[in-house]
Formats: sequence, structure tokens, C-alpha cells
Amino acid sequence: MNGEKSTETAFFSGWAERAKSGIIGPMETEYLNYYSLPGDYEFSGKTFSAGPYRIWSWSLEPESWSRTVVLLHGFLDHSLSNRILILWLLNRGYRVVAGDMPGHGRSSGIRGGINSFEEYSLYMDSLLDNWEIDPSRSYAIGHSTGSSILINYSRRGLPLFRGTVL
Repeated sequence: MNGEKSTETAFFSGWAERAKSGIIGPMETEYLNYYSLPGDYEFSGKTFSAGPYRIWSWSLEPESWSRTVVLLHGFLDHSLSNRILILWLLNRGYRVVAGDMPGHGRSSGIRGGINSFEEYSLYMDSLLDNWEIDPSRSYAIGHSTGSSILINYSRRGLPLFRGTVL
């Protein structure tokens, strides 16, 4: 897949407890608190390159999980915008992996702007590569532009996800 491997990785087990002791930086703590995510999930954050962009991505894991869901947000949104769905998935034993698309959330780029849809394909490939996700053993959920990215992904002849929700 395209894109270079992540150069920054942070792993926080029970992120709320780690935040109290100063192990998680104030920016990540503010980010997780703002979206009222329960502090008993394991949180990992990564940034990586996808073409000219620096992508912010994360993973939240319940204590015991065996399935992964890749979550793709919509246009002019960000990866934590669907907090209720994220909590629903975590409460049912899914690991959730998501990232902010180029020009969205904490990723670089002109807000909401890309040069071509191919940049979203590069983003998708890099997200899967950096989190070592095997689509044939994972699920994907896309909203709005995220759905279009998943449709485009399926048309490119790459391994299909075990299940996809658009």
C-alpha cells in the first residue's frame, strides 16, 4: 500500500488514568475529554504521511476485542464526529480505527480542499497500511464522503472488507 510508515505513535492504556499522571499530553487529553469518551478504553494516536498530507489517526480498543471497524467520516467533519456510533461499537467489542481525512480535523491541508479524489484513495491506503489492517478480516463504515471513499476503494480491485456500511 502507499504512504510511509508512521513516525509518531502514542499508546495509552486506560487513557483517563494516564492523563491524570501527565503521561498523555494536554492536547490529547483535551481532545478525548471534549468528546466525552470514557477513559477505560485503550487509545493509540498516530500521524503519518499520505502524499503531501500529515494525517492524524487513532484507535480505541475495549479490553477484549477480536474485530476491527474502520470508520470514515464525512465532508467538513472529523474522525470523532460520530461519538455515539464509536461508543456503540466499543461496547460491542469492536476496536475502532479512524483518521481525519486530508484538510479535515487535525490533519494537514486546506480545510475541505483536495486536488483530486485520488488523494482520498492514498489516504485510505495509508490508513490501512499504518494500522496494519487486513480488510478481509475487518469491517468499514463510511458516512458521506467516507462512503464515496469506500465505494472507490471497492472499485479499485483491492481486497474487500468483510462487511461495509455506507
